[in-house]
Amino acid sequence: MKRMTNAFALIGAAALLLTAVGCTGPSSVNTAGPADRQAVPTPIEDERVITDPRFAEMVYLVGLIEGRTESGLRIVEAEVVNRTKVHQPFRFRYSWYGADGLEVRAPTVVWRHESVPPGSLRRLTAIAPSHNAHDFRLELYADN
Repeated sequence: MKRMTNAFALIGAAALLLTAVGCTGPSSVNTAGPADRQAVPTPIEDERVITDPRFAEMVYLVGLIEGRTESGLRIVEAEVVNRTKVHQPFRFRYSWYGADGLEVRAPTVVWRHESVPPGSLRRLTAIAPSHNAHDFRLELYADN
């Protein structure tokens, strides 16, 4: 009877270990793209205020790029990369400002949830709410 109990304990431990290993997800993300790229992004020189250096190191802001929609609205994208070995959930929002420096209020200015897999790059996109929106601010924080 003792052998049977030990066998069940061993089987249970093995099943638990396999379940734990299977739930960890990928340790990194492999990517590929064309060697001769046709799309050339327009980078934006940025100014950063870091209040959470640990989070800024885990979900690293690679850079900002910009363009215009067909109707002439400004569109911006932030490239962030997860430098850790686990999924990193976070929240972000873009705020927009007019030529006078005042915030352009819009229903699209809300906190959004995002998660980046380990080693993966994500682009966080925003389109200006009106033609009066000239500048923007991107805010990011850890969602733990």
